[in-house]
Amino acid sequence: MMGTKIRILLVDDSENDLLIIKRALQNDDFEPVITRIETREEMTRALQDQDWDVILCDYRMPQFEAEEALLLLHESNQDIPFIIVSGVVSEETAVKLMKMGADDYLKKDRLTRLGPAIRREMKEVEMRRQKRLAQEKLAESERRYRMLVQSISDSILVVDIEGTIQEYHSAKYLCDIVSNVVIGETKIMSLFNQSVAEKYEQAIRTTYEKQTMQEFEFILDDTQPHFCHASLTPHEDGEHIVIVLRDISQLKRTEQELRATYRMAMLYLDLMSHDIRNYLQAMKIGIELVEQEQLPQKSRNLLQEVMSSIDACNDLISAVNATRDILQAPMKNVSLIETIQTTLQMVRTKHKCVKVLMTSDVDSAIVQADKYLKLLFLNLLENAVKHNNSPCPKIWIRIVSVDNGYEVRIADNGQGINDRMKKTLFDPNRRFGGVGIHQVVQLCEKYGGKLEVVDRDPNDWTRGAEFRVWLPVAQ
Repeated sequence: MMGTKIRILLVDDSENDLLIIKRALQNDDFEPVITRIETREEMTRALQDQDWDVILCDYRMPQFEAEEALLLLHESNQDIPFIIVSGVVSEETAVKLMKMGADDYLKKDRLTRLGPAIRREMKEVEMRRQKRLAQEKLAESERRYRMLVQSISDSILVVDIEGTIQEYHSAKYLCDIVSNVVIGETKIMSLFNQSVAEKYEQAIRTTYEKQTMQEFEFILDDTQPHFCHASLTPHEDGEHIVIVLRDISQLKRTEQELRATYRMAMLYLDLMSHDIRNYLQAMKIGIELVEQEQLPQKSRNLLQEVMSSIDACNDLISAVNATRDILQAPMKNVSLIETIQTTLQMVRTKHKCVKVLMTSDVDSAIVQADKYLKLLFLNLLENAVKHNNSPCPKIWIRIVSVDNGYEVRIADNGQGINDRMKKTLFDPNRRFGGVGIHQVVQLCEKYGGKLEVVDRDPNDWTRGAEFRVWLPVAQ
């Protein structure tokens, strides 16, 4: 069985002592590798060149003494067990050396204690090493924590059930307020006016009793007013509350700017819609008057095309105006099958020449949507009719269950969509074409769904397209 390997630096002027110590350690189940030195210069090089498990040192030598060796070890800042092994050291000298930092001493005629002493001191060194590593990790963790806390713009406070501040990190805008805080004494309610203090008192009590997060907003009036958001969450110890204060002034200003921009955009939309409708109406009246004249058939056909374009403009304006709140409309549980059936009835009424076939692999399909779900499918169906140059237009609709949701497949026998157009069809920056597909994309994103277009016939894109709308099951 192999013994314990150990690297020993022996400070001794006797080669015989090396052999005696080596034999004693071998008898105690060690495999010692011993390097003997006897001068200060040799020890300096040895400490620089190698790592040692233990230093064994004679008390007195012609050119070097134990006190010097011990001081040299201390200067190197290395934690190596230092044991005096001598035949002449007195009790008083041994105590002196122990006070200087020697770990143990023993006489050369009692080397049976050497093995246990080495094991004990090596264990102590390992324990000290583990302790240093733990302290270094703790210091590094604390450093990173301080850097993290100092880098965020929020204020973080920990309070007890009474609202007494136990610890805090303050953002710049709160520095003046918390400058007089006394940890363990100051209550957070005392930092704010009565109305805000009452909010804190209620939120702390509710957070503690229900162990759930509470939130509220308030205005902080100091040198510069701040809109603040406070969130309170239970501390992991169950006895304290963590409060995070965030300055949301910039967010409020941005919201106000967005609301103002939205109101202005809606005003321009209303004005533009009103004026354009007036111009279109004037054009329509003029065309109707011209049609009363005796005109060649070619001219009448041209006027009819102009009238159709005017009607299309009016329809476009109506579509845009009707969906100005498309992203704000509230969501609710909606029957997908009933919505499509209602939409189909509208298409059949308007386009009597179009044949529509609907099938469903599910009996019930409930999704989270709003009043515009019907518009989503109406746009797809209208496009299937509008871009269908077949003498007998057909549309196939199928509803299937896919990936915890429902997929509506709308296929047609129109002219199809080539691969180049497929790549840009759903691009929000696309400027060509109508608004219908843009609305479909917006609504799919709002409902948490997906939209794709494929060829009805995988081998021939000219035989029609198939739009696939996937919507998740309502939770």
